[in-house]
Amino acid sequence: MSVASARWRRAGWIAIVATLGVACVAQFFHTDAPSVVASKSGQLEKMLPGSGDGWQATDEPLGPTESLRTATAQILNYDDFVNRRYRSNGREFSVYVAHWARGRMPTRLVALHTPDRCWIENGWKCTQSAFNITALPGRGLPPAQERWFIPPNGSDRIYVWFWLTTDGIPYDFGNRTNSVPSPLRYLWQIARENFEVDGEQVFVRVNSPQPLASFANDPGFERVMLTVKALLDSARRVSSL
Repeated sequence: MSVASARWRRAGWIAIVATLGVACVAQFFHTDAPSVVASKSGQLEKMLPGSGDGWQATDEPLGPTESLRTATAQILNYDDFVNRRYRSNGREFSVYVAHWARGRMPTRLVALHTPDRCWIENGWKCTQSAFNITALPGRGLPPAQERWFIPPNGSDRIYVWFWLTTDGIPYDFGNRTNSVPSPLRYLWQIARENFEVDGEQVFVRVNSPQPLASFANDPGFERVMLTVKALLDSARRVSSL
């Protein structure tokens, strides 16, 4: 290794250590959750399709899997959400959508509220994972995270797709489950938050006891997923209504 290369490498490590140092110090001055409480504006209920095309839709409250048990990230602080179940002739799927206005919640905390963590911490077992898949080819959805789960009671498998976008840009979960966030990335995000406000965010989870791809070309499912795509493409569309 040349002297110049060694110097560049040393400089790179110094920059990394300095960044992590700033991030660690920033934790003492940075408030993880804004001084607001979770609310429900009702806009998402209006935007997500209701009953139709042979499907019966019912709204349900959030269950224990939607929040972490850890005190540091227990409050979701969303400004709107909808949790809607669709049933048709023995088939069903559910759609959970949450929205955060610009600056309301750090992206790193929103990214913690995925099935990878919330469901597993509540006793669910992930049996299969796929990353950045093309859900419903040809519909233009952002890359989805796909998981297969077994509930705590050991009943039928649950199939899951989920997404997170900030101002319409997909969050990069990488090629690993989010049960344990990357320490370096987490600290980098803490440091960045002190200089930059996170944009509007939309999280969507779709789950079903049936493989989700089996609903492709079903008019009712397609209608719901078109709305999901619109929400993920532009988070600002929600608060502009």
